[in-house]
Amino acid sequence: MRHICLVFGLCIFAQILLAHPMPNTLIALKITQERLLFDIKTPVTELETAVFQTSDSISEGLRALPIFAILEQYFLKHLKIKGTDGVLWQCQLIALDTIEGADPFIGKFSEIHIGLQAIPPKGADIREFFLHYDAIIHQIVTHQAILSVQQDWDNGIHIEEGDTSSQVLAVIQVEQSTNEILPVAVKLGKGSVWRGFIAMFRLGIRHIAEGYDHLLFLLVLLLPAPLLEAKRRWTDFGGWRYSFLRLLRIVTAFTIGHSLTLAIGAVGWLRIPTQPVEVVIALSILVSAIHAMRPIFSGREGWIAAGFGLVHGLAFASILANLDLDRSRLIWSILGFNLGIEAMQLAVVGVVLPVFIVLSQTRYYAGFRVAGAVIAAILSLIWAVERVVF
Repeated sequence: MRHICLVFGLCIFAQILLAHPMPNTLIALKITQERLLFDIKTPVTELETAVFQTSDSISEGLRALPIFAILEQYFLKHLKIKGTDGVLWQCQLIALDTIEGADPFIGKFSEIHIGLQAIPPKGADIREFFLHYDAIIHQIVTHQAILSVQQDWDNGIHIEEGDTSSQVLAVIQVEQSTNEILPVAVKLGKGSVWRGFIAMFRLGIRHIAEGYDHLLFLLVLLLPAPLLEAKRRWTDFGGWRYSFLRLLRIVTAFTIGHSLTLAIGAVGWLRIPTQPVEVVIALSILVSAIHAMRPIFSGREGWIAAGFGLVHGLAFASILANLDLDRSRLIWSILGFNLGIEAMQLAVVGVVLPVFIVLSQTRYYAGFRVAGAVIAAILSLIWAVERVVF
C-alpha cells in the first residue's frame, strides 16, 4: 500500500511541475523509428549559475556563436545516451532559443529551450537505452529534471504542446542516500501499428471536436441547404429528398477537399505558413455566413465547400507533418486521422441535420438562420483579427 501511495504521489507531484513553470528542467522525449528527440526547457537563472557561475544574463545575445558553442558543449557533456550494450549514441544539438513568459504563481520567467537528437548505432534497439543527464543538477543539488514521453507513435502516445498529460518516466535528481545522480533506464514497449492508428483516429476526433472554426464553417454552410432560392432570397422548404441531397453534396465536397490537402500537406508536398491558412479559414466562415443570410452562390455550395475544404485540410496537415514518421506509419496516420475527422464530423451533422430540416418547415427558421449566420460572422471577424494581430 505504501508503494502505491508513493507512486501516486510522484505522479501528482510531476503533473504539478509539468503544469506550471518551475525552477526545474522539463525533458519531453519523442521516439521515432530512427532517432530520439529531446525537447528540453530549463530556467535561465539556474543554467547561468551552473554554466557560468555568475548572475550575468545569458538570454541577451543567445544566438551569438560563442554562447551557442558554450551551451552546445555543455549539454552534450551532461546528456549522454548509452545502449544496453554500453555503446554511446551519437548526440547533436539541433535547436537553441529562449522562452519568455508569465505565470500566475511565479510571475515572469525566462527559459532556455534546447532541442537535441540522439541517433543509435546500426542494429541497436531504439526503444531501450540509458539516459545519463546531470545538467544543472551537478552544481545545484536541489534542481530536478522531469523526463516524460511526448510522442511514441507505436504505443499510441501523442501529447501536444501545452498539454500537461505527458507520461512521466522519471524525476532525475541527486539521490540523498548515495549523493549520486543515477542514469535512467528507459525501456519502452514495442507497441503496434494498430495502437498508432487508433491514436491518430482519436486525434482526428479531438481536433474536429475542438476545431470550432472547422465545424462552424460546415454548419453555417448547411443552414440554407434545405431551402429553395428565388430572386436572390431564401424561400420555402425544398422537400426531404432535395434537402438531403444538398446536405450530402456539401458534406461530401468538404470531405474530399480537406482529405486531399491533408494527405498532400502531411507528406510534405505542400507547405504553407500557418497564419495565412488560419486567416482564410476564419474568412471562409464569414463567406458562408453571408450566404446563409442571402444567397450569393446558390447551387454551387458543393464547389465552395470543396474549395474551402482544401484550405481547412492544410491546417489539419500541419499536425501530422511534424510527427517525423516513416512512410508506412505516416500513411496509417493520415488514414486514421482523416477517419477520425469524418467520424466526428458525421456525428455532428447527423445531430443537426434533422433539426435543420424540421425547423426549415416552420416560420421560425428564417430568424434562426439569420441569427446563426450573424453570430458566425461576428466570430469569424474576431478570429481573423486575432490571427492577423497575434
